[in-house]
Amino acid sequence: MAIAADCEYSLGLKRDGSIVAWGANEEGQYDAPLPNTDFIAIAAGWGHVLGLKNDGSIRAWGGTNYYGQCTVPSPNTGFTAIAAGKNHSLGLKGEQGEPVEPNDCLYYLAGDLNDDCKVNFFDFAILAGSWMSNNGDLKWNSICDISEPKDSIINWKDLAVLCESWLIDCNTDPLDPACI
Repeated sequence: MAIAADCEYSLGLKRDGSIVAWGANEEGQYDAPLPNTDFIAIAAGWGHVLGLKNDGSIRAWGGTNYYGQCTVPSPNTGFTAIAAGKNHSLGLKGEQGEPVEPNDCLYYLAGDLNDDCKVNFFDFAILAGSWMSNNGDLKWNSICDISEPKDSIINWKDLAVLCESWLIDCNTDPLDPACI
């Protein structure tokens, strides 16, 4: 009935309303909440999954929930559509389509690791927590691999990207060239 994918895993929504997953399961993406039935839509985020149930509620799982991407706002009813991003999730409510998402950054900022629309000490702390880790290490955090091309190690290249956007706030200065 539907498919969704992130860069490391894929999801399928079967006709019976159950969800199947394959690929990487490092963050619990396969662990659909029981009962794994009555889903009508799916969305794949960066390590987390959203499932929309036929009763209008959302189930979220996987990932670390560090940014609250798996915390569904109350009341968890009346949703008609879902979407998932890097560190955030979205739900649409009602016939008029009222978006429900607490952190609405209008611009993407390289180095904004916690999706608060600015690069500051909080982002540096996230990067430092994964410093010199490789994909597969216990302290590995894929959101910190922000250098291009991705090299699966958190090092000075990622720090350089973070520093290029240091103390830029796209909410107060959206015309800054760093805000895309």
